[in-house]
Amino acid sequence: EHEHEHEHDRPYSFTFKYHGAPTFCAYHPAIDRPIRQIPASWDEHVDDKLLLHLLLSSSSPRPSSSPSPSSAAPAARHLSEMTPPTFAVDHTLLAFLDEEAAGERGTRAERRLFLKHRYDAKRPRVHPYDSSADLCERLRQMGEKSWKYYVVQKEIHPPMLVRGKKFVLRAHVLAWVRGGTLRLFLHSEPLVSEHEKLFEAGGASMAALVLQGGTRTPAYLLNDDSELLPALRLSILEQMGTTAAAVFRELHSQHPLAPHQQSSDGALYQLYGLDFMLDSTGKALLLEVDSRTSTPTSTPDPQPP
Repeated sequence: EHEHEHEHDRPYSFTFKYHGAPTFCAYHPAIDRPIRQIPASWDEHVDDKLLLHLLLSSSSPRPSSSPSPSSAAPAARHLSEMTPPTFAVDHTLLAFLDEEAAGERGTRAERRLFLKHRYDAKRPRVHPYDSSADLCERLRQMGEKSWKYYVVQKEIHPPMLVRGKKFVLRAHVLAWVRGGTLRLFLHSEPLVSEHEKLFEAGGASMAALVLQGGTRTPAYLLNDDSELLPALRLSILEQMGTTAAAVFRELHSQHPLAPHQQSSDGALYQLYGLDFMLDSTGKALLLEVDSRTSTPTSTPDPQPP
């Protein structure tokens, strides 16, 4: 963000702490203290897929932004609806999967199930399963001690496709905290990463189902796509902004930064990557949040969500 309130703004650089990340400069005459990164203890509530799920599922339902003209009260929308159905791996889930497996009777489930590592450190971190029975078998093989590192997420079905492939949209959000106030800025150009192989509803190709690091095609800007996506750009940005605002509002509300972590004279920042997928109707669903992200420096200026 660039704020110009006086002619002689003083520049302050705030730089990512890991190798290869870009440098962002903030200009503000009133900030005479260091601009530091948001503490990692705050980030873990969104970096961890299970804690992100708990953050959203424990929130209170919020009224729809477009109330019905009728006299009936507007429908409440729970924040957990902004993500695919997600479950902690425990005995309750295993019992539920056993019941579903009995109902499937050897047939493929309507939606695949994805076993996901809670963090990004483990590769491969996403494993698709065609049936509840297959997933149950895998969980029992893993053993109960390993369950705490994983979540199970239902497939987005049917997904929107580009050139016959599934794809992931990466939004970049800059969070800025000063004096207890949180502001967010959504980058105006999301990145598109297509899966490596063509998607088929009954197919089992890993490269068609999962976007794994090291196998993805080069990402490109949303506006560079020649098919359907540019026509949906405004809707996609609106949904991304709404979801980002809801996630970080809950984070700021449920896990406020302690006074010693803030400074009335300084500021805190962090750049987050939010991964989305679209279903066939164009609804954007949040897959994960990553506080260890990077963004191209040649793309246009960010816009507030």
